[in-house]
Amino acid sequence: MSALQARRARLLASLYVSYGEAALWTPAAGGTPIAVTIRRRGEEVDAPMGASSALVWQDVIRVRRLELAAPARGDRVALETGETVKIIADPRQAKAGGEWVCEYAPVRS
Repeated sequence: MSALQARRARLLASLYVSYGEAALWTPAAGGTPIAVTIRRRGEEVDAPMGASSALVWQDVIRVRRLELAAPARGDRVALETGETVKIIADPRQAKAGGEWVCEYAPVRS
């Protein structure tokens, strides 16, 4: 690991210690739920609308790749608040590569 990669890893770890919340990640394909630490955020994304586009708000969960190897659309995440959410789009890697970015929506009973 290069010095830059090591610094990024330490920074990412400190973000999860300071701003992370415990969650239980259940794969859509079944299997054992995985205890992870997540960060919930919102971000603006460019949404195509015909010949133009608009900025829309998107709720995302970020989870470290070292904690979760392969998140998938349809996975469910039980948050420490008691709320359960579902991953509604294919997860993508964050630009720096150490996290998965997963769009989610609340699971309605």
